[in-house]
Amino acid sequence: MWKKFCAALLLMLLLPACALAEVVISEIMTSNGTYENGHAYDWIELHNTGKSTVDISGWYLSDSKKNKMKFQFPQGTKLKADGYLTVFCTGDDKVDVGKDSKFYATFALSSSGESIYLSDADGNQLQKLKYPQQYGCVSYGTADDGATYGFFENATRGKKNDTTIYSGRVDAPVLDTAGGFYTDSVIVMAHSVLSGATLRYTTDGSTPNAKSKEFPADGLTIKETTVVRIRAFQPELVPSPTVSATYFINDDPATPIVSLITDEDYLFNKKTGALVKGTGSIPNYDKELEYPINIEYFTGDGMCEINQMGTFTCSGHSARINAQKSIALYARKAYGNDRFAFNPFPTRDYDSYKSILLRAANSDTYATRLRDIVASSLAEGEGILYQDHVVIQVYINGQYWGHYNLREKINKYFIAQYEGVTDEKDIDSIDILARTGTDRFTQNGNNEDWLELADFCKKNDLNDPENLQYVTDRLDVDSLFTHAAYEIILGNVDFTNVRVYRVPGGKWKYLLFDVEACWRNLDKTPLEYYIKPVSAKIQGFPARAPPTPPGRPGGGGRDSRLAARAAQCAACRAGNEGEISHARGGNSGKALPVAGCRGALQRGYRRIGADSAAPHCALEEHEAQQLAEKHQRDGVLRTRAPEEDSGNAAKGNEADRRRSGDILRRSAAPVGRNEYEEIT
Repeated sequence: MWKKFCAALLLMLLLPACALAEVVISEIMTSNGTYENGHAYDWIELHNTGKSTVDISGWYLSDSKKNKMKFQFPQGTKLKADGYLTVFCTGDDKVDVGKDSKFYATFALSSSGESIYLSDADGNQLQKLKYPQQYGCVSYGTADDGATYGFFENATRGKKNDTTIYSGRVDAPVLDTAGGFYTDSVIVMAHSVLSGATLRYTTDGSTPNAKSKEFPADGLTIKETTVVRIRAFQPELVPSPTVSATYFINDDPATPIVSLITDEDYLFNKKTGALVKGTGSIPNYDKELEYPINIEYFTGDGMCEINQMGTFTCSGHSARINAQKSIALYARKAYGNDRFAFNPFPTRDYDSYKSILLRAANSDTYATRLRDIVASSLAEGEGILYQDHVVIQVYINGQYWGHYNLREKINKYFIAQYEGVTDEKDIDSIDILARTGTDRFTQNGNNEDWLELADFCKKNDLNDPENLQYVTDRLDVDSLFTHAAYEIILGNVDFTNVRVYRVPGGKWKYLLFDVEACWRNLDKTPLEYYIKPVSAKIQGFPARAPPTPPGRPGGGGRDSRLAARAAQCAACRAGNEGEISHARGGNSGKALPVAGCRGALQRGYRRIGADSAAPHCALEEHEAQQLAEKHQRDGVLRTRAPEEDSGNAAKGNEADRRRSGDILRRSAAPVGRNEYEEIT
């Protein structure tokens, strides 16, 4: 009897410990390349390997031996049997621990290697995970419930880990033949840093995998403009990072070129593509999807200034519905570099950028595509911040994608460069407030001081010198007057887009941006429109026929592509002195390269001061069709007799703007904590 009692007592004592031991640190990521809503936090994953739910209320996670209680799970936190739980490690001491029903710790993980501690509610250590040097975008964890740890080729946050773990990662291969411009053909050579590793490659933009073609030992012969991606493979090691390059054959750059290389699934897949509508209730291009991409920048004389991995998102507001979409590019540390080490802009003296913007002109897309860059450049030297520009051509996965304007991107880093702010904490504290149409929001920092200032202006007589002094001490009045003067002089009908900012210790300032809807005829003067923008109507905006892409041919192939190119180029030549009409064709649903249009593009920009529209080509077929159908509904692009244009164009354009506002992902809302109120 005594023996049975002791055995039962021992079992009772061991049960809690056994339950605790069933919860393990199953996977971590210290250099995350997957961005969600602009963030790519480090993370720690816990796995309950047992057969019953474990209550982990009050438990702790930490990366410090001296302080093992940095993060505590709130009451009611339970981990189901065979369940997974993720804690995001933000490195932000202001983060809300339980926002969005997720867990956020204030500490960050070191990629150099350190220890992670899991402790119970009493502070007793349950597990210590000491991990080595980590690799970008590669996770570390266990495939056998804690017995062995190693690296995974694919991170599986919140899911069962891969069964194969690796001891390290293969170094990136070396491209011995640089990307760039060649005549007739080029033989691309490459080698692996690790002896015995196998090189595999692709030419369609996809990331090479174990099933991709083996790279020829005697080199790869390229006879037409092509992108090449290479990766090294070795048993027991995670495959290497991917190296990429674009080889232009018989192409004259004429203008600077940005070449983008990435998996097609990130671009046009209906489920995952960032540049398409998709199949859900919210269009893919409105979801702020951010994916890895290789970025090359070639100067007008063919020199490659950057070739690096980063990320991209679809950019803009109402412009996202256009067939040719603006694209934001970001330098991310997880992919090797946290800045683009170049400066393409003629009026800036910076040596690098955190992000850049490929802008497709939005409301000026089907007109000059020059209004915004010409109008904003007039502000040079006038004491107001604006976005500099470079006229460029864009290629995506080796296909010509048309003309864009390379712009500085408005964010905290852009403002920090202009204002000379260098401390990272001060950069994070820059306040940026935005109004886009009827939507008002805080882009960075907070809006509390601005709302207080706006409220003061409403409630107090600014003819009183003391009240006026209070305002001018907090608001850079010169920037307000300069901004107003430019908007009025330019006759910008899209004045509803406004940005204001403030650096720590500074005054609120206006910046000039998005003035492409300028230099158009109005039914009121620009000053009247500035005072009451909704009262003005755009007049004299000529109607144009919609693009009418033919249906996809069953066979297609080279003949159909050549026919489409000929039609497009004929349209470009015919419209070289006026507005460009577009003919389309193709058989795959992918972007159609229309190389012949580059002649018109180059001619137009060699005489950039002339009234010539630059063509844009190689847009995705169904996107162009969607745009055509939209404009047909709105009455903007219907074919009309010339005498009808003056009376109907204004109606059509205003309807277009209203409809665009209706389909935006954002909606009007009263001014609140995360919004701002304009001072006029």
